Amino acid sequence: MVKKGKRKIHVRLIKHLRETHRQLGIALAFFTIFLAVTGMLINHGHSLKFDHTKVEASWLLDHYNIEAPDNIQKFLLGQNAEPLFAVGDQVWLSQQLLFTSETAIKSAGLWQQFIVIASAGSLHIYQENGELVDVLEQLAGVPSAIQQLAIVNDDVYLQSHNGLYVSRDQLESFQPIAIAPVEQISPSAWLKPVTVSKPEQAQYQHYYRSQILNWERVLLDIHSGRFFSGMGVLFMDLVAIFLIILSLSGVYMWVRQARARH
Repeated sequence: MVKKGKRKIHVRLIKHLRETHRQLGIALAFFTIFLAVTGMLINHGHSLKFDHTKVEASWLLDHYNIEAPDNIQKFLLGQNAEPLFAVGDQVWLSQQLLFTSETAIKSAGLWQQFIVIASAGSLHIYQENGELVDVLEQLAGVPSAIQQLAIVNDDVYLQSHNGLYVSRDQLESFQPIAIAPVEQISPSAWLKPVTVSKPEQAQYQHYYRSQILNWERVLLDIHSGRFFSGMGVLFMDLVAIFLIILSLSGVYMWVRQARARH
């Protein structure tokens, strides 16, 4: 009688467990597929270039609270050339990101057929199509703490905290000069930013934001639930617990049925 009673209990348990297992499996099917698909995408993220593909969707950038700086500088490079924009630490030529500067951008202008961009600690030289030519720093003789840049004929002047410097040898070296003669350089020769229109400001703020986030980060956050804030993480933990229960219940039923056959 005891064995029969135990057998009835096991039969009832298996019956209820099978029904719970079936319902739980149906409920978790979507999340199982969801985790499998996002996991595979993350696993192959490098080959699919998700780690280098930037997110441009404004609503996603807003979701991550990614903001752009208000300090946008515009430098004119000639009548037939696209202007240069410095957006925070990013430097843009049209829709092309040239580089991200470690120090503040101070000035920029056209020298011969090259674009010269002066930051506080270096000079970046680019061709007019945006191809990098050279980066000159203090080791190359560029003065530190640059404040402004002027280009007069083929001479390049740099004003720094330490004084005024000039290069007359194709940027091979910079020599300090005590006083700049009026006929050589005037206040209007210093290359300063011009007014940025509201459409330009909105456009380049969007460009700035689109460089911050990549799709690999988004996929990782979706997979883990972080994309849906703290509650999303707890929910995905709950899904994981239910998947463990589903697996254990499946193994238990299989073992019971295997024993019953023998």
